Order: sequence, then structure tokens, then C-alpha cells
Amino acid sequence: MDSNSTPARRQLPTPQVCPKCGTSRLRAVYGLPKSELANDPTVKLMGCMIDGEMKEWSCPMCER
Repeated sequence: MDSNSTPARRQLPTPQVCPKCGTSRLRAVYGLPKSELANDPTVKLMGCMIDGEMKEWSCPMCER
């Protein structure tokens, strides 16, 4: 793989609603984001420390 290429991402399902409060959830993104992700309102930046279970979605209202 070229050092400038982006690793393949797995396809995530369409954003779901939170089972606790019914709000549309945001896609959780880990690591150093590209500039377009930093301003994307459909994602939540989760940081670069990855340990244990990594959430795929995050609720902006109740953080579930």
C-alpha cells in the first residue's frame, strides 16, 4: 500500500437512532481525521487512543 493512501474503510450502515432517546446517532471516527471529517456534522471525533471496545455510533444527546 502506498504511504499516502488511505486504508480501506468498511461500509457502515445508515445512521441509526439512539435506542435510549430516539435521536439520530453520529458515526464514531477514531484516529487523526482528514480535514473534511473534522467539519462533518454527521461524525463524532473519538480521539486516537483506541482501547477495549470501540463504539461505531455515538448519540449527541445522551452520549449512549
